[in-house]
Amino acid sequence: MTDEEFSLAIFHSLIVEQDRADAWETWKRDSVIGGHHSDEFRIWRSNDGTERVMQSRIEVEVGPDSRPVRVRGTHLDITQLKMAQYAAQRANAFADAILTASPDDTIVTDVATGEIVYASPGTHVLGLTGAEFEKLSPEAAAALVHPDDRDRLRALRVATGALEDGQSLQERFRARHTDGRWLWLSQRATPFRRDDSRNVVEILAVVRDVMDLVQAEELLTHAARHDHLTGLPNRAFLLEILDAALERSAGDGRDVAVLFCDLDGFKRVNDTGGHSAGDAVLQETARRIRGVLRAEDTVARVGGDEFVIVIEPWNRDDADDGQARRREPESTRDFAMQVAERVIDALRRPVRIRDVDHVVTASIGLTFATLVADTGSGVVTVDSVLRRADAAMYRAKARGKNRCEVYEQAPGARGVA
Repeated sequence: MTDEEFSLAIFHSLIVEQDRADAWETWKRDSVIGGHHSDEFRIWRSNDGTERVMQSRIEVEVGPDSRPVRVRGTHLDITQLKMAQYAAQRANAFADAILTASPDDTIVTDVATGEIVYASPGTHVLGLTGAEFEKLSPEAAAALVHPDDRDRLRALRVATGALEDGQSLQERFRARHTDGRWLWLSQRATPFRRDDSRNVVEILAVVRDVMDLVQAEELLTHAARHDHLTGLPNRAFLLEILDAALERSAGDGRDVAVLFCDLDGFKRVNDTGGHSAGDAVLQETARRIRGVLRAEDTVARVGGDEFVIVIEPWNRDDADDGQARRREPESTRDFAMQVAERVIDALRRPVRIRDVDHVVTASIGLTFATLVADTGSGVVTVDSVLRRADAAMYRAKARGKNRCEVYEQAPGARGVA
C-alpha cells in the first residue's frame, strides 16, 4: 500500500459508517472523470469524537490518454452551515404546520397595490385555496368584500401602514364565500415588511370566520331589545324608536302619532284561566295588533298588558335618503284614528284557550307630537309624549273603556286603572 493509499484509507475510516460506502463510490467515480466535483459526507473528528459535516471539492486533471494524472482538492467543515440550514428548514416546516393547522387564514398584502403576495396553504374560510388567493388580482380580491365594507377595509390597510412594529388593527367585514353566502370575518393586520426607509410595504393579516360570534351577538342584542313572550320590541327599544321618529319629524314638523293601549279585563283572564291563559292572550293580542299595522309602523310591549304603537308620516326604511314619503290620501292624524279603531275591533273578539273564550278589550290613548316647540307644553321629549298618551289612555278607561281618547291639554284625573 502506498503512502497515498494509506492516507486515503485512514481518512476513509473517519467517515461515518452510514456515509462511508457512498463516499467511497463517489470518490472512485470522480477520480477517473476529469473536471470539478463536489460531495458532502459526515466524519468523526478524532480529537473530540464529534460528528462533523464535510464538503469535499476536488479537481481531477486528465492526461492525453484520458487517464487521471493529478487530483487536487479541499475538505471544508460545513457543520455550522448545515446546522443553520436545518434550523431554518425546521422553522419553516414549523411555521407551515402552524399555518396549515390553524383555523385562521394568514395573508400578506402589498400596501401600495393591494396585491396578495402570500396566502397560507390549505382551503381558506371563503372556499379558496391559498394558491387561488395568490392568483387573485387586487380588483378580484376587493370584489369578494361586501360593497358596504370595502372602504373600511381599504382604510384599515392604509392605517396599518402607519403602525409601529408590534402594533395591530382589527376590523370586521363581510365577504362572499364561493358558494354565494356572505360571511362575517375578522381581520387583524400588522406591519410585516419595511423598505430601506422603514416605510411599511407589506402587511400581514390574520383572518378568521366570526359568523357564529356575530349571530350570537345578534341574538343577544335581539333578546335585550325585545319582549321574550310576544317577540315585540320592549320598552327600551321603543324609546330608541320613538326618539329617532321625533328626530326625523324635526325635518318638516309633521306629526308622529303614539297610541298607548291597555287591555281591559286582563286581570280576569289570569284569575280564571291562570297565567298560561294570560300569556296566550298577550301573544294573541300582539299578533292581532301587528296584523292591523303596516310594516313601517311599530308596536311594542311596554308592561304587563300595555302596548304602544308608533306611527310616522313616512316609511322609516325610506327616511335615510332624505325623500320622506307622505301617506296618501289620509293624514297621519286620520290614519292614526283608523288604526285605533282597527285595534279596538281586532281585540274585542274572544280569544279561545282550551275551549274557553276569554274576552278583553282595549282602552287607547292617542297623542301627536313633533320636535317643533309645542305651545303651552315646552320642548317635546320621548317621556313627555308617552306621558300624554298614557294620560289619554286613562281618560278612555274613565269614560267606559273599549274606546280611544285623544290627548287634550288638560286631560284631568287619571281615572280608573
